[in-house]
Amino acid sequence: MAKVLLIDPLGASYGLSPALAYIGAFLKSKGMDCRGLDLNNLHVSVADETMKRTVLEFKPDIIGYSVLYTSYRWLQEHLRGLRLYFSGSVVVGGPQVILEGRDIFRDMPEVDIACVSEGEYVLWEIAKRLENGDPLDHVKGIIFRHRGELVETPARPPLGNLNELPFPDFQIFNSHRLPYYPLITSRGCPFRCKYCFRSFKGDWRPRSPANIIAEIEHATTTYVFKHMVIHDDSFNLNLNRVLEMCDLMIERGIKIPWKCAGIRANLVNDTICNRMKAAGCTEVAVGIESLVPDVFAGIDKMESLDSIFEGVRLMRRNGLNVAGYFIIGLPGDTFRKTMETFRKATDIVDSQSWTLLLPIKGTPLWDELHRDPNVRWLYDYRDIDMTWLPRLSEVKTAFETKEYPADQKLFAYHKINIHLGTPKYKVYSSRLRTLVGILCLILKHAPLKGLMHICLALPRSWRKLLSGRIPLSRDDLLLVHDQ
Repeated sequence: MAKVLLIDPLGASYGLSPALAYIGAFLKSKGMDCRGLDLNNLHVSVADETMKRTVLEFKPDIIGYSVLYTSYRWLQEHLRGLRLYFSGSVVVGGPQVILEGRDIFRDMPEVDIACVSEGEYVLWEIAKRLENGDPLDHVKGIIFRHRGELVETPARPPLGNLNELPFPDFQIFNSHRLPYYPLITSRGCPFRCKYCFRSFKGDWRPRSPANIIAEIEHATTTYVFKHMVIHDDSFNLNLNRVLEMCDLMIERGIKIPWKCAGIRANLVNDTICNRMKAAGCTEVAVGIESLVPDVFAGIDKMESLDSIFEGVRLMRRNGLNVAGYFIIGLPGDTFRKTMETFRKATDIVDSQSWTLLLPIKGTPLWDELHRDPNVRWLYDYRDIDMTWLPRLSEVKTAFETKEYPADQKLFAYHKINIHLGTPKYKVYSSRLRTLVGILCLILKHAPLKGLMHICLALPRSWRKLLSGRIPLSRDDLLLVHDQ
């Protein structure tokens, strides 16, 4: 039986990949020898060495990579070295591969097969056919090289019944203790927000509450973790499903704190909020993006600001902490409008997370901005870290307009994050140089607030930073800001 190695490359996320854990569990259920390798949470200086040692020891027939835009450039460079000691098949998949399509083969000539659909059945079929020497042209949802030419097979429909999939297996990464348990209760999203790379899908497929509870109970006996995070894009699309899931958690005595990383504020009521709180939910995250009406209206979120205000009020009234996600630089945005949103957000949500708009290929916003003669492009989106980690610590913006120049966007970004106690600074190999850089950043953008955070409040991340318990190096996985 084919041996498959699944790799989560270096990038800017945190924790183990549930996507690869799902694929690994499925392949193992089919009798295949499958391992996972987490490079994403490793020091970059040992990633290639760890990779080489694992490949030479395991001797896989297939190596599969899950690719996000933040890992794209690293993977380009990494694959050149991989081919010096691996002659098997290289398969890539994930959100970025779906967006890039055929271009992935131009940028990464070492790639043999690109999976442009969900990976469970596709990778299984690929492995079977390669093992038997059969052609790949009957495997739907892939692009592959054949005698120097690219062959693209028909699209593969999304998986219908997610309950049929085995639970994700994080033990493929040789991990028993998790920073948190990532729970995915549905796939897809029916909404079409202009900036979102998922907007081209338009589907939403939920798992049943009974199936979700079975996974939670399985997880509690298999792994060690303190809380769960539901990673759905829109967890509460079906309110009855949420109620049933919460009721089952309460009935089964499941007392695990959990957070919800994606919820629609316009689809909540007192009953839902109260039941989620009773079932252990402590925090929900809402994508608000902007609190300025004309900016908000231009991103097609299919909800109103008034409905968001009401939903957030209901959730907070029922004891749920609400984290608001906001974006700097949306169409029509300016420095004044960004700061207006920041001032309003302080009174509306419990915590805030801010990013600079990063238009990604395949989104409606990408096309809209590329048609706009007023837009001046500065960087390729694959060279920018939107979420910021010190491994990718240079804060940049992909484009600017006359109404919102790059220097003003960066000033707003730094000013806001310093006020929130989460400065986004450049990391150097020297700790002293990094600390000097932080002080210069604070003095330039928000001296009073920044110095207050250092001298008076000192949140946990700063205490760790200044105590030296976390090594300050560009290549370290330095989670200075809380995830």
